[in-house]
Amino acid sequence: METCSICLDMIKYNDNDKIKLNCNHLLHKKCYLKLLFSSINVFFKCPICRVNDGLYLKPFDNPKKNLEYYCTIPKRCLCTTKNGKRCKNKPILLNYGMCYQHNKDILNQELYSLMEQFFYFILTQRNNTKSRLFLLDLGKKLIIKYCNPTSKLDDLIYYFHKYISMNQLVSISDYEKIYSNFEIDPPFRDWLNDCNSNYILY
Repeated sequence: METCSICLDMIKYNDNDKIKLNCNHLLHKKCYLKLLFSSINVFFKCPICRVNDGLYLKPFDNPKKNLEYYCTIPKRCLCTTKNGKRCKNKPILLNYGMCYQHNKDILNQELYSLMEQFFYFILTQRNNTKSRLFLLDLGKKLIIKYCNPTSKLDDLIYYFHKYISMNQLVSISDYEKIYSNFEIDPPFRDWLNDCNSNYILY
């Protein structure tokens, strides 16, 4: 058995919750995801051998499975019912940990392929965690509002370039202006703070 170089716990050979980097070193999946989301982009150095891994991993041929792989999805909806009890419904992918009843502005499955492409595109850019969360959330909402199953990544990127070319280059404080420009709601603050502080996405 090998030791995860991040948490220093043992990695079992039959453990499905592990990931092999391009340099063949193993990490726990949860440790890898934390490293991925806290790094400036996907081209981070292996914490063991310091090789610039350049990992660009699509573990499955299915866009939904790939998005689920990188998300930390709660087992139950994070909202409460009118009775004050925790909702028993399952949360929907990339819906802030909520079910359809508590947030109906969801990404339809036929758009998962485009969201997957945008997700990997954002991971290759130099961004801090908070910027990455804003971009992924904004991209998801632009896909919901403007795209269809035949749309391509270029179609989505067009909206970002359209805004930037008409305005000053954006900083982290300008993201809410972009949401306002496209008349879409900004992300929930609790979601943003939780994902940003824990280096996760849901």
